[in-house]
Amino acid sequence: NIAKSELTACTIAEVMHLSRPQLDRRMKQLTQKTAMAYLLDRRMTYARELLLTTKMPIAEVAVACGFEDTSYFTRVFKQHYGSTPSAMRG
Repeated sequence: NIAKSELTACTIAEVMHLSRPQLDRRMKQLTQKTAMAYLLDRRMTYARELLLTTKMPIAEVAVACGFEDTSYFTRVFKQHYGSTPSAMRG
């Protein structure tokens, strides 16, 4: 479900029958991250893997990781890894 842009901490909380603060508390106990931070980290890890192992265009990688806006994906990726998706690909 990581590719679904509508997957958010709120939707995860709803599916688990928890409030958003309860979900964040439980996630912090397990991962030391909020639900949204954990989800973003998983998306960035998946994006990095796709960039390094496939020839998919960056726009397709963004969509595969749940981002509808390629420029937003690029900003978040650069903030997370310190380099742009194209630079990561080499």
